[in-house]
Amino acid sequence: MELSNSIIILLLAIGAIQGIVYGLILYKSSTFNKTANRILAVILFLLSYRLIVQIMRLFGIGYYDSWYYVMIDLSWIHGALLYFYTKAQSERNFRIKKKDWIHFLPCLLYT
Repeated sequence: MELSNSIIILLLAIGAIQGIVYGLILYKSSTFNKTANRILAVILFLLSYRLIVQIMRLFGIGYYDSWYYVMIDLSWIHGALLYFYTKAQSERNFRIKKKDWIHFLPCLLYT
């Protein structure tokens, strides 16, 4: 394995671990604005998963694995989650309503 690949794998691994640790901290926190923290934790978990999949691909694992394609499909959900995170930060008692589920429609259609 080349030195550049080793550095890339190390950086991706650090990013994935950092995202998982901060995601766990945010998900378990019961302080101010619990809903926004949980939405941000889900975003961090999804991005960390994406980094782990890229590490696996650098090792030659999972090239034609269905989990890789699931991750491509899930990448459409980041926009809706980011929207709900900012909405949860700006509104005091934010809850996802039935009419808000339409924001996940592009992800469902693509899948």
